[in-house]
Amino acid sequence: MTPVSPPPTLPGRGTTAVALRPATAADMPAVARLIRELAGFEREPDAPALTVEDLVRDGFPPQGAAGGGMPPAFHVILAVVAPDGGGDGSGGGGGSGHNDGDGDVDGDSRGRVVGGCDGSDGGGNVDGGGDVDGDRVRPSDGVVGMALWHHTYSTWAGRALYVEDLIVTAGWRGCGIGRRLLAAAAAAAVATRCARMDWVVYEWNAPAIGFYTRAGATVRGNLRLMRVEGKALSTLGGGSGGRGVEGRATAASTSPSV
Repeated sequence: MTPVSPPPTLPGRGTTAVALRPATAADMPAVARLIRELAGFEREPDAPALTVEDLVRDGFPPQGAAGGGMPPAFHVILAVVAPDGGGDGSGGGGGSGHNDGDGDVDGDSRGRVVGGCDGSDGGGNVDGGGDVDGDRVRPSDGVVGMALWHHTYSTWAGRALYVEDLIVTAGWRGCGIGRRLLAAAAAAAVATRCARMDWVVYEWNAPAIGFYTRAGATVRGNLRLMRVEGKALSTLGGGSGGRGVEGRATAASTSPSV
């Protein structure tokens, strides 16, 4: 795991520093909060069906026989503000990144536009209240952003990393945090010998597409996302509740392997 980098000071108001670190099981309430915030942005606040317990089960399965040998379904890198606005906000190891201070538009992995660090986006929209630093509101858990990713496999290139969600909470956007989270996910891809990193972005989200293009990404315009879920998934799986050959769970990948 890449050591924690010294937390850079955010541009603009205040002297708040944000550090990146891997999430633990104890952080899943904060991850669930960010998932709900993202769903609210999509005008589907009731869409998330996963509970904190689901996230803990899937992201931190018991090791050994008790866990059935299942690896973590996902990994999360958090952006955390220390209570006093300094330090690393964690006390644990984590990913690294850099704050270029360029005020680029941050975006999540599905390409939502987010706003500015100076509060111009109506900052302070944080569940549960928190401490105010300038125009920014520190959530009570200190978590202001995350990148959630998992591995996939390409039959053309080999191991790959898929970024499921990249989000910076309202009031902390436009400060370079999204760029640092994206860079940390890329560092994880390099460390695990992945040939590429994939995510999806809405076609209508030109600012996010521009942000990702400046970060070095390219748009694969010849691909379409396909998905099977719910009853259709059970039907396709032979009515066996999504269980396939030799009892292994089967599902259509959201990241095509070619």
